[in-house]
This record gives sequence, structure tokens and C-alpha cells, in this order.
Amino acid sequence: MNTILTYSFYCLLFAKPLRTAPCIDVQRRETFCADVFYNYLEVRKVNSDMMKELRDRQHEKVFVDRIGDIVLKHVKNFNDPYIKYGPHFVISEYYVKTEDAKNPLFSNFIKDREKQSETRRLPLRHFLIFPITRLQRYSLLLDAILKHTPEGHPDVETLTESIKHLRGIAGGVDERTKPNTQKVRLWQIAEKISFRPGENDNLRLLDDQRVLIYEGESKRRRETGLEVMDLRVFLFDNYLVMTKPRKEKNVDVQYVVSKKPIPLDLLRVEKNPTAGGGTFTTPGTPAVISGVSANQVPFTISYLGKKGGSYILYVSSAQERKTWKDKIEEAKALLDTQRQDVFQVRTLSDSTFPGGPGTATLSFPLVACTFGFLYFHVVKAVEVQLATFSDNLMDIVVRSDNKRMVAVGTDTGVWVGVEGDTTSFTQQLQLSHVTQMAVLEEQHMFVVLADKTLYAYALDAAFPPANTRAPDRTPQKLAQHVSYFNVGVCNNRTLVVSMRKRNTESHFKAMEPICGDLRNPKNKFTATRGMFAKTLDWFKTYKFCDRCSALKI
Repeated sequence: MNTILTYSFYCLLFAKPLRTAPCIDVQRRETFCADVFYNYLEVRKVNSDMMKELRDRQHEKVFVDRIGDIVLKHVKNFNDPYIKYGPHFVISEYYVKTEDAKNPLFSNFIKDREKQSETRRLPLRHFLIFPITRLQRYSLLLDAILKHTPEGHPDVETLTESIKHLRGIAGGVDERTKPNTQKVRLWQIAEKISFRPGENDNLRLLDDQRVLIYEGESKRRRETGLEVMDLRVFLFDNYLVMTKPRKEKNVDVQYVVSKKPIPLDLLRVEKNPTAGGGTFTTPGTPAVISGVSANQVPFTISYLGKKGGSYILYVSSAQERKTWKDKIEEAKALLDTQRQDVFQVRTLSDSTFPGGPGTATLSFPLVACTFGFLYFHVVKAVEVQLATFSDNLMDIVVRSDNKRMVAVGTDTGVWVGVEGDTTSFTQQLQLSHVTQMAVLEEQHMFVVLADKTLYAYALDAAFPPANTRAPDRTPQKLAQHVSYFNVGVCNNRTLVVSMRKRNTESHFKAMEPICGDLRNPKNKFTATRGMFAKTLDWFKTYKFCDRCSALKI
């Protein structure tokens, strides 16, 4: 009976009055009430129906010798209402707290209701969570009755089944509550996190698929190296964010981002190569650091981005350090799993290029790639790495025999192989430090940047078809001291634009191919000329200058 009275007070003192109360704007009042009270009427009904039938049996007999059949009959109807209401409680509580913090009228309305004698001065939260606690208490009450029920009594079987059903519902509620708890925590962080003036990164915390993988307290060494600052670190499925908690009077704690958020792609946990196990490096750690206790342990994370760096963090124990390491690996693995839904990763070659697993030449240089290039991982064992070997610049080339070929730029030249055949790669051009490649399909031309010099080859000269005599491979040198180049179409005209850095200025050179199709045997640009005849330029050149760090046509 107390259960039904509590549901009645819940309805009469809070749910019904709030639907007409002026403390909530009329435009959002109905939505707010639906979000807070959700399907409490369904939960109330299944409990009322069970209580009514139990009360009717009590009126039929002075001594009630059996209740299991009634309980089991109604418990079977509990599943849908409770599975909906229970997991939603954390969202209801969040909406109430948020409205209470920013709406004094709503706050006063709730306080007035809580002061009434019927509520026994219990807060609104008590009534919101009451159906969940009552569900858990049902199984305890029935278990106590079952212990005093003699063997062979009909209630033994029905009560046992009822308890099993109730615990299954409670387990389902707990399991479905986890994602909602995660969602609410993301909402809270999104409200409380802020950036310093002039800084702002879109963390996309309110995306439906966003996941908070881990969060915790730590300390970070300041740039001086002798002091630390307190941090709250958040590990999402897209960024690691270091924030400085700030508590102001009458305001909940706020999180101010202290360093640029680190994309998981560019996050690395450093290890000490000379130490065993998972020991973390602490380079240059002084003997005494102000603010760090003796039992706190350090670890180093690195941001591999252009504006990144290394940060030494201190956590409470070695176990906490291991937890952070495991969670970061979990986050990066989750990111790789999500990517596989978008990209198909294939091995181009697992035997041709140096620098394989276990060799001393393994390295991971920072590589830039322009539009139109395909990034593949050459060695299968390191497919999930963020950067690859120096043999990692590739472009797809369609040969005249209609086979799709792959050109790979390396420190020693350009290698070519058939797409899908991992053993077919052979070196075709001997060049130093190849960093970019492109194919001009209309002119049948191969453009390559090697050792800061930009060359142009006839495509058949660079990659002659099998069983044919290799034509003259003499390239045209287009530019020197080139930082990068790009190929595109502007006003229906194909352009190759290169950039050369001179002091603080960026000097651009735009080159328009005028040679036509280099496969044409009658093309005057490729025809054999006399020893002293001047070679015809394949490009018409334009120059201009400005400051620039990237270019896209």
C-alpha cells in the first residue's frame, strides 16, 4: 500500500502540477515533463494492478495462504515499463538538475512541493528513483517469503520464478543504464569544458556516437620542469583532452583546456627503450618536483602533430598508469575498427622494401601527402601505425595494358608493381628522397619530386610495358629547391604548381603542359632531335609569390 501511495504523491505533487505550472515556458513545458517523468504512468499501472488483485484476495479470505500465482502473473508485465523507465532515470535527473541550476522559478516550485507533509520532506529525486529501488526490493521481499515457505507448497515454484524474472529485469535495467550514464556524462563535460581566449577546437562531444573511454586526475609538469599543475584528463574516442579544473563561488567546477586536444591518430605513449616491461620514460626528471608526492608515478605522452610536444603526467599509482596505457590502446583500437567501415586496408608488398619488422632500419618519419595520392602501409605488420616507412609514397598508375599499377616513392627511387601482386615490385627510377608523385593522364606524363627537384617523365619511359624496349628516360627538370607541388585544373586548364621557399616568402611557379599526348609517335616534343638541337619544353611557365603553407587547386 505504501508503494501505491508513493506513486500517487509522485503524480499529484509533482507530475500533474508541473504540466500547468508557469515556472517552465509553455513552448517546452510538455517536452520537459515528458523527458523528466517519462513513462511513470505505465510503471504505476502495473504495480497498481498487482496490488489491487492482492488486496482482493485478502478480502476473500481471513488467512491468505498463497500469493505466488498473482505475483508471477503481474511480474511478467513489469518488463517493458521498467526497461523503459529505469535506464532513463539518469537522463531525468540530469534535466531536473540542469533546470534547477538555471531556473529560479522551477527551483522554488520544487522546494515548495518537497516541503509538503505528504512528501515527508523527501526530495524529488527520491520519487524519480523510487520505481527502480522498489523493483530491487521486490525480489528481496519475495526471497524472504520464500525462505519461510514450506517445501511442496505451490508458492515455492511461482515465487522462485517471480524472483528470477525480477532479477532479470533489474539486470536489464542496469545494462541499459550504462550508455545513458555515458551520454549524460558527455553532456556534463560539454557544458563545463571551455577554451582559453583565441582557442577553440570542435570536440564534437554531443555527437550520438561519441564515447568517453576514461577520465581521471593527474598532474602535469610545467615547462619550467620544477612545478606541476593539477589536471582533469579526458580520453574520448577521438581526442585526449587535458584540462585544468577551476572552481568558482556558487558555480560547479569548470574545465579549462590547458593544452591543444590531441587527436588519437597523433597520440603516442612513450616507453623507455632501455627498460623492461611497460616502464615509461621520464627524461630529465629532477630529484624533487614541487607538488608531486613520493608515491606518484610519471608517464610521458607525445602529440605528433605540427604544434604538438611531449607532456609528462603524474598519476596516483603504477596501476593507474597501466590503466591509462590500456585505455589509450583501447581507444586507438576502437578508432581503427571504426575506420575499417570506411576504408579497406590492403598490403601492397610484404617482401620488397627494406625496414621490415625486427630490422634496425625501422623508422616512422613524418610524411605529408597532397590531393590525389593514396596512402598505403607497405608492411602488413605495421598497418595500424600512424606514420610509415620512408617507402610509403604511392600513386595508382593505369598502364597501357590496362593493368592497375602502383608506383612507390622511396629514398632510393620509384618502384612499380601490379596492384594486388605483392611480389611484383621492381625499381624503375633511381632517384633520391622521393616525396611526391602525380600522373597527368591527358599528357600521359609522370611528375615526381625527388630531393627537392621536380622532374617530368613520359609515363611509358618511366614505366615501360613488359617485353618492350625501354624508351629514352631523360626527364625534363621543371624546378629546383621545391618544397611541394600540386596538380589540378583551373579554368579547364591543367596546371602543375610548385612552391619554393625563399627567406620569408613563398615563390610559386605555375606550369601548364603544352606538349599534348606524349604517347603520340608524331609528337614533336618527343621526336628525336639532332645533337645540338634545343629540346622543346613540355610546359609553359607562370610565376607569382606570396606566403603560403599549403596549396590546393
